[in-house]
Amino acid sequence: MSETLKEIGSTVAKLRALLSETKQDLLRIQSLQDVLTSSLDVLWQSTTILIRDQRLWKETLALVASGRVLSTAAQAEHALDVAGDVAREKSWVSSGADYCRWIGKGAIVMCEGDDEATESSRVKAAAQLVGKGLLLGDNGMSTTMQCNALKS
Repeated sequence: MSETLKEIGSTVAKLRALLSETKQDLLRIQSLQDVLTSSLDVLWQSTTILIRDQRLWKETLALVASGRVLSTAAQAEHALDVAGDVAREKSWVSSGADYCRWIGKGAIVMCEGDDEATESSRVKAAAQLVGKGLLLGDNGMSTTMQCNALKS
């Protein structure tokens, strides 16, 4: 799990560095955007590990719920859109509403867990995730979170 967080953090750092360059390597930006998306896709699969290790959980919150990932992915998406040279499908990571939906799904996965983590620790972690997610500033966050909660 810590490898996944390291990969996410490293990918965001590499993307930021590439985006700051005058001449941007669009294929590399696209490749890193894909790596970021696939890393985030698997993050909620190991919620027990995240919940049990407080240091790891704080690192997760700081990385994925702070807006760093979302803003960097949105900048990368914009750079790719402006260039228009790379044929690709847009990533959900760069969409505020989709990213918030992903955070909501993560909170639901935590609450639904039937693993070794106690119910109170799962609910506390989910509340922390939602609380941080609400600070992202996406207008659809509250509605998205409510809709996700109602679906479960």
